Amino acid sequence: LLGGFTALISGIVVFIHNRKKAENIAWLFSNLASAVWSFGYFAMINSTTREYALWSNWILHMASVCVPVFYLYSALYITNTFDKFKKFAHFFSVVGCGFLLLVPTSWFIRDVIPKAHFNFVCDAGPIYIYFTAYFFAVVLFTLFVLLKKLKSELDPVQKSKYKYII
Repeated sequence: LLGGFTALISGIVVFIHNRKKAENIAWLFSNLASAVWSFGYFAMINSTTREYALWSNWILHMASVCVPVFYLYSALYITNTFDKFKKFAHFFSVVGCGFLLLVPTSWFIRDVIPKAHFNFVCDAGPIYIYFTAYFFAVVLFTLFVLLKKLKSELDPVQKSKYKYII
């Protein structure tokens, strides 16, 4: 819950600072997706019924598909490299849309089950491993963009911004 509220506040504060900047809009969406993921996860593990846990699981996984793509867009706009890497961003977006369509299927999540001290956790389906690979590929690509820009940046204020985003 704390992570969800922190993401929500961060996104809103940056967006309110300048509502027209593409990087602020992308940051807002990145943080909103993170907040929805966090709240969905909290709801799932604290659910008392399988149906509520399953719906919460779908919501948190739809958000988790969006988190890395919005993070990528944020980084590309912040580093002014969107034009250079837009083909990658669009590719990852299309793949993400495919995963969004698959979230409510048993291929993505077979079920939600009690495990350890949690009321419910997800029982991953056969394509979940590909989602995991997608998630890490987008995050690693984003970090590559940010680290490359950080290395070449001379302005200490910009360097600080990139470090914060990393």
